[in-house]
Amino acid sequence: MSDHNSTSHGGIALQAGALRLAVRPDLGGSLAGLWHQGIPVLRSTEPGLLPGPRQSACFPLLPYSNRIGHRRFSWQGRSYTTLPNFDDSPHSLHGVGWLRTWQVVAQDATHLTLRYQHTPDGHWPFAFEAEQGITLTPHALQLDLQLRNTDTQEQPAGLGWHPYFPKRANSHVKINVASRWERDALLLPTHSTTHTGIDAEVSALDLDHCFGGWRGAAPDPGRTVLAAPILHPALSRGVHTPVAAAFLRGASQPCEQRHPAHRPGLARAGGAATERNSCRVADPGSGACAMTRNPDFSALPVPANLLGESPLWHPTEQVLYWCDIPGRQLHRYDPASQQHQQWSFHTEVACCAAREQGGLLLALRDGLWHFNPADGTRTQVSAAPYAQATERYNDGKADPQGRFWVGTIYEPRGCRTRGAVPVGWGAP
Repeated sequence: MSDHNSTSHGGIALQAGALRLAVRPDLGGSLAGLWHQGIPVLRSTEPGLLPGPRQSACFPLLPYSNRIGHRRFSWQGRSYTTLPNFDDSPHSLHGVGWLRTWQVVAQDATHLTLRYQHTPDGHWPFAFEAEQGITLTPHALQLDLQLRNTDTQEQPAGLGWHPYFPKRANSHVKINVASRWERDALLLPTHSTTHTGIDAEVSALDLDHCFGGWRGAAPDPGRTVLAAPILHPALSRGVHTPVAAAFLRGASQPCEQRHPAHRPGLARAGGAATERNSCRVADPGSGACAMTRNPDFSALPVPANLLGESPLWHPTEQVLYWCDIPGRQLHRYDPASQQHQQWSFHTEVACCAAREQGGLLLALRDGLWHFNPADGTRTQVSAAPYAQATERYNDGKADPQGRFWVGTIYEPRGCRTRGAVPVGWGAP
């Protein structure tokens, strides 16, 4: 079933340098194609020839991805059913966003904002509003997806995308993952198994699985025009490599849902994917789908800090950095390998930010520094603009535009916090 108008549509074109993007808001907010110097990066069709989102380059997944098993689920003590939406499948697939027309709310030569407002119906029983931001730069396609619960009650929700990449003669998939969900004959997940990753020619693969513990990149050695880092520490990935098809469906399918055994369709959220995790919850009227119920906390297996703060999840390295300010140390923890590193400095380390060129930007008492964790090299960028004997930098973060904002605090040199405080790791 689809709500789409099947008449020809020219779509919306974005152009940035050698990259060209075509979007079909009327076909589920899908991308018709992405080309680099005329070469398809994703599976691409000229927008006027695209018959539907399932033939597109990419479409949004919301408010769930994958399957709702047998089109039924329970939520907060009540049972719900969903209508069929995918041929003769006994399940409903990929939510409702891909079935509906999205409205254009902002547009220029390189950016597009689409909005979809959902009224409860047989496909999804809760009201919500979603926005998809699409930005094209000369070097990258950037996608942003947000969901706001407009219902009067909490609802389970998750977000993601469903990209398709062309199969090429030399297509090779290399993905670092930690686990794989096995499936039954009806393609529903049954249990999770340990998995060391995928590193193989696409022609040799026959997969339709969900993977956990993805570290955020899917390099394609056959082309240098595409890098696909998805900047989110709790993403899962679905990979589908049908042998007879001319495309690779989801050589990544990035999403923030995981599908527990015996609870097909609805998702639990969180990077650790423990059996205690519950569904991701969007509160009524909340600004985004970002709240989780019943968080599970445990202590990191690292030495106690004097005062551990200013955490930074590094989007590329997929590790946690934080500062022990009075201890004059920077710490790094890799949840995948459970390895901990620390570096000592000549003065207090207040906060840090990831640099696009690699390494970190650190705010120390005496100024801003570039730091390379790989070899420990440090280069001062600027001196502190205050009296260092009585003040120091404090909290700081990088904003979406790449600007580093840092505050100061009155703290005479030598003033230290007493006692040791364990650092905690939260697995939402």
